[in-house]
Amino acid sequence: MSDTNIYSFHPEGKVIFVLTEEPSTPSDSTYREDHESCNFGFASARSGTCSLQRSYIDLAELIPKDDNQSSSTIALALKNEILKGERTLSKTHPAPKYLIQASEKHLALSSPVFKQMLSGLWKETIDLATEGHIRFEIKKWNLQPFLIFLQVMHGRPEPKSLDVDTITEVALLVDYYQCLAEFRRTMRAWLKEVKKTLSPSYETYMKCLWVCWQLRRSSDFRHFSNLAVYFADDLIEGEGLPFHPVVLDKLNAARKKALTPIIRRLPMHYNSERPAEWVHRGFCGECATLLSDLLDLDIRQAAREAYPVKPFSGLSFAKLVVTECRGRRCQDMGIIHIERMYQTVDHSDAGSVSRFVRKLNIKPVTLEECLKMMAR
Repeated sequence: MSDTNIYSFHPEGKVIFVLTEEPSTPSDSTYREDHESCNFGFASARSGTCSLQRSYIDLAELIPKDDNQSSSTIALALKNEILKGERTLSKTHPAPKYLIQASEKHLALSSPVFKQMLSGLWKETIDLATEGHIRFEIKKWNLQPFLIFLQVMHGRPEPKSLDVDTITEVALLVDYYQCLAEFRRTMRAWLKEVKKTLSPSYETYMKCLWVCWQLRRSSDFRHFSNLAVYFADDLIEGEGLPFHPVVLDKLNAARKKALTPIIRRLPMHYNSERPAEWVHRGFCGECATLLSDLLDLDIRQAAREAYPVKPFSGLSFAKLVVTECRGRRCQDMGIIHIERMYQTVDHSDAGSVSRFVRKLNIKPVTLEECLKMMAR
């Protein structure tokens, strides 16, 4: 029995995508290295996040109702692919395979990458002329975002909202196939909706930042860059997303610049020579204990040299904030007390985190300065 599923976006389409959905993990790569090497047929996934995603489109609508809907050439090609899958299945137990029929005209109109592949002297163009169809084997892309991608490319109704993982993978496809103009309005609407239901985390905000970078959304880029810096507990390396190096450098510089004065001030206020001053100034000492656990040193006795140094691995603003004892009279040296603004921040609530981060001394990373640096 075959594990092959067929979906059709156009009954006369001459493009057949053969997609094998396999588990994938994020992997860092050189910015646009696939574009520069002209590796068009195989698009490598840079974010393995969609394995447990919900379905956003009705797959039943994409299943061909009758073989007669497709031309005899395409119908025969699809049957051959199924037979090939059955022969493979008898020997091994591969991942499920999907055959996706698409219109070469819609693809070429929406994407310069597909236009280049479907014209000129490429192997795919020769196949179209000699065999009547083109076969693209796609590995590593997840099925759901790829179907949503083709849904928009073919002018079909797009989902009203997506989760952040699916938006990210669609954005990767849009970037790879260079068709942002076709998706800009839709992706803006998805981003606006997903912002209402985000669960705060470094990974989540890096994905949102990547989408904002794609869309060149200045205000959202500034907002999500601050949130990513707030939660980052090590060097920011992009989570496998193809950020331009300038963006990552700016984010890391902002994180180091904001954390450095805080760490430098700690030895000035926590040492065994000044316990009397602690009492006089109202220090409760609970924050000292919490900070000692976080930094893995006794801050009342440790020398300055024992404190964390750049790039402050394992340390983040979010972790420092949760060391607050929350005593309103405490004048200890945690983040909130240093900034002279007591506030309880709920790290499970995106709105609470966003409001709090705006008050911190984190130099914003702006879209404009990143683009300016890239233009030099």
